[in-house]
Amino acid sequence: MGKSKVKLLLFVAILIALSSCGKNQEPETIPSSPIDTKLDEEAYGSIDENGFVWRVAPTLAYEGVYYCSEAGEFDTENHSGNKLDPATGQIVSVCQTGHGGYDRNLLYDEKLNQFGFHGNDEGDEYFEMWPWHEFIHENPHYSSRLNVFQKVDSTKVIESRQLLEGSWRTTFDLRDAVSSEKCAIAFGITFLSDFVFELDRSYDVDSVYGHVSSYVAMKYDDMWGILDTNGSISVPFVFDAILLIDEETAFAKYNGKYGILDIEKTAMSLQRLIDGENDGSV
Repeated sequence: MGKSKVKLLLFVAILIALSSCGKNQEPETIPSSPIDTKLDEEAYGSIDENGFVWRVAPTLAYEGVYYCSEAGEFDTENHSGNKLDPATGQIVSVCQTGHGGYDRNLLYDEKLNQFGFHGNDEGDEYFEMWPWHEFIHENPHYSSRLNVFQKVDSTKVIESRQLLEGSWRTTFDLRDAVSSEKCAIAFGITFLSDFVFELDRSYDVDSVYGHVSSYVAMKYDDMWGILDTNGSISVPFVFDAILLIDEETAFAKYNGKYGILDIEKTAMSLQRLIDGENDGSV
């Protein structure tokens, strides 16, 4: 039995602290019994022995898959590389020129109860903190979607003026202000977890969840999984990498290769296994 299979069978999903009600979610266990793939393929599609439902099997040998929100496309390099078809995972054009965008993860100042965002690790003119109602007035789309927050201490931000592209701009150094690299997820500002998830700088935060509102892909204990708007684990944290495509699918790297995962059907398939194991039918 392979190392990754053993890890999957022994996997216990992380304990998520629900800040809004002060309770903890019970750990979820991935059942150890393999499913009957022939019996369930008609209902679920292409399903493997672990209960994962694939639109495209994990056979794509890419080092990484990235999304550029500015260009609205998926590539084999971060903001460059070969363009991918999000339905098949195949290369549709080669050698894309670079295109940009900022790593705009959201910030939360717990002491001041203020919210904001910044552009990158070194700080830039985009950093500013507001009370929530002012933040939403300027950025209304964050009010009814999944958000990822880092903690920040606004009093430790170093503000300066720099001559950039021929004009003076206010810049902000955040390196001493950000409390940690750990993140929490929230729906609007209703926090669904503690600050337990890892911020992976190889992916822009906006790439991980910014173009999808129903799910968020996060990294925990060096593995990736998917959570829904309730903070529940839809896809367990057993993947090398996950990048959401839309509200239904995601590029998922498993055993070193990418495939396209059906998120909802995978969640249904795994829940069926859990229910079957609990009632003794599996």
